[in-house]
Amino acid sequence: MIAWIGTGLALTASLGLLAISAAMNFRFGMTLGITQLDSLIYGVASVCADLLKALLPFVILAGWRDQRIVLTVLASLLWSVFTLYSFTSGIGFAALNRATLTSERTVTTDRYAELSKALADAQERLDRLPEHRAAPVATLALEELMQQPRWKSTNGCTNATVVLSVAFCRQIAHIAHSGTIRPVIPI
Repeated sequence: MIAWIGTGLALTASLGLLAISAAMNFRFGMTLGITQLDSLIYGVASVCADLLKALLPFVILAGWRDQRIVLTVLASLLWSVFTLYSFTSGIGFAALNRATLTSERTVTTDRYAELSKALADAQERLDRLPEHRAAPVATLALEELMQQPRWKSTNGCTNATVVLSVAFCRQIAHIAHSGTIRPVIPI
């Protein structure tokens, strides 16, 4: 009973590996063609070679048992060629897969660097913009400044002659500009 289970598991694993090998050989064979039909032909031929690689040991064993030297030698040569092809296909498949992943990562890294630079440029442009306040906030700030004595001494910023008065009026102009409102200057 245990022998049957072990044989069943070994047969299942062998068939699974055969299917994986055939799929890898098909994918690698598909990369060899120039046109879509050529690619399909190479892929199917690769699968057939892989299936023959799995069957040829039985032919070699039968030829050896029946003492058919020519059959055994020819089957052994074919098996060697198909095994070598399958090995190179597996390596080629792995190399193509790795190259694809590497190029995708390179593209992702380049795209990230490009987007980071664009973000830094946008942040720099944003930093160069003048400060903007909501109109109600700017109005409150202006009303507070208009309560100061310097507002009256400059006649509503129409007669700023002293350095401190000029600075005060610039502050009012800046707040008015940042809130995109015009200060109400009494006449």
